[in-house]
Amino acid sequence: MSSSETDFGESFATTIVKWICFAGLLIVLAFGILFGIFVVNQPQKSPIKPVRKRSSSDFDKIKIWNLDNPAENADHEFQIQNWEESARLYSELFKQFPDNYDALYRKGLSLQYAGKLDQALEVYNFAKTLKNDDIDTLYNIAVIYSKKKNKSQVLLNLQLAILAGYMSLDVPLSQKEPFAFLKGNPEFDILEQRALPLNKRTIYRQFDFILGSWQLFDRNDQPLTSHRVVSKENNGYLLTVIMTQKNGNRATGFNFVDPEDLKWKQIWAQGKGTALKYEGEFRDGKMQFTGKEVDEKGNVVLRRKVYIPVGHNKIEHVIEKSTNGGKSWMKIFDGYWLRITEKPAKK
Repeated sequence: MSSSETDFGESFATTIVKWICFAGLLIVLAFGILFGIFVVNQPQKSPIKPVRKRSSSDFDKIKIWNLDNPAENADHEFQIQNWEESARLYSELFKQFPDNYDALYRKGLSLQYAGKLDQALEVYNFAKTLKNDDIDTLYNIAVIYSKKKNKSQVLLNLQLAILAGYMSLDVPLSQKEPFAFLKGNPEFDILEQRALPLNKRTIYRQFDFILGSWQLFDRNDQPLTSHRVVSKENNGYLLTVIMTQKNGNRATGFNFVDPEDLKWKQIWAQGKGTALKYEGEFRDGKMQFTGKEVDEKGNVVLRRKVYIPVGHNKIEHVIEKSTNGGKSWMKIFDGYWLRITEKPAKK
């Protein structure tokens, strides 16, 4: 074969290869264009439209919307306090995921922060039908009713929140602005104590003024034949009174707060086999008790007593009894306690 024939064969082969490569490139390009058109025409996955209103001062708050995560979008609006928009987005999220209780709760919270209290209340009440022991929902319902000055609903929902586990760890409820108007209401005062941790419940410290050693005196400043020693037991939740007389007789009293009704209870076990039971509360600067005594014959005698602290070293003390069901009362003790380190006050 001549050299001219060899050159022609190589040139023809090279041309064929070039055409094949060019055709392959065209095919790849065509597939790329078709795939791009297919992706562009696909429907959006998220039903939430990225409608946002922002000013130039919000530049640092703006994020790129994640169309595949509507919960993230709603949370973002909530964090920047765009309440109406976050309420809308949480509503859409709850429609898409009906088992997402947090989305429903945050919708109510957004409406509450936006000042739309009636709408928020409607959402919270619906949330209660799905989960009736959610602490935050119950507490916020009480807050909304407090703004409406609806005492009965405030007390009801506070009670439900406390039963569900709510605790006011920072300050008592009466020091929180929504509930200040209820201070002094007996039912609210009990709830306020229940909402506090045990070590912050002032009710357990109300009777601490009787702690110490005491001598009893009558109104003529004459010392009586007994003295009392009061001490704390059971981590400070029980006050024990030991009363000793010169003849050796002793009586023991126990003072504690009943967790069921948050009332003070006082029980005396006496040497003669009888018992005294009292119930009371600290009110108007004094501890007041009412109770009854059942004597050895089974007769019931009504009693009432009062302890009034006068400074740190003196306690005014009056005890009365009734044998006719409370129609009339007779004083059986009228005097005062004085710390045994102090001398009787001169008249």
